[in-house]
Amino acid sequence: MLSQSLGGIENAVIRSRREIVQHARALTYLVNEMVIMDNPLSENMILETHKILTYKVDSSDGDTYHEYGGQYRTQPVGAGFTTFTAPGSVPGEMRGLVVDFNEDLDIASKAGHLDPYWLAAKYCHKFVNIHPFADGNGRTCRLILNAILAKYAGIIVALGEKEEERDAYLEVAGRGSASQQSWDGQDMDDDDVNVTPPPWGELGYLTLSGAKKSMKNMKDALKEKLAK
Repeated sequence: MLSQSLGGIENAVIRSRREIVQHARALTYLVNEMVIMDNPLSENMILETHKILTYKVDSSDGDTYHEYGGQYRTQPVGAGFTTFTAPGSVPGEMRGLVVDFNEDLDIASKAGHLDPYWLAAKYCHKFVNIHPFADGNGRTCRLILNAILAKYAGIIVALGEKEEERDAYLEVAGRGSASQQSWDGQDMDDDDVNVTPPPWGELGYLTLSGAKKSMKNMKDALKEKLAK
């Protein structure tokens, strides 16, 4: 019994370490593609990011990484009262997400104003409500969020770094998903859209708060280094 318990702990530690390593590699890949290479966001980029993220990390349902990594899911999924995009509609929804993202960038460029926190929160929210993969959707959406912030705000935000912060993020994401269903069901004209908070509004605020915390931590670290 003791050996089985120790074996379970060892496996959990190995899995946790693998997740951390692959998360770092996936972020490096995505930031290199979007920021260093200045490539536009694409479906292939998202699929490759997920493939790197899940390498040698089997899903929570027992699927091997070969079976689900970098591949859109083929089964329906939901969380609580929220039902995510039907599997047959996932590829089309993901194509639409990429098109909408690049159109938003084009509009912002022509207007001469871009809010990176709003943009990152919007597409993190949209991605997680499509839930395109069998596992790793939350981690992938936060990678996309941080790649957007790295490119357009020059900062990385650690959402859910600590347990209480993770709980807060999950609560915000859950409320956003519930709001999305109400938002989708409303028949709104342009005036309504302008005054009704979008479902990703709270996530935008959380992202901005996280950015302020990250900047403060960097400032404090720099002060400490200069004081030595």
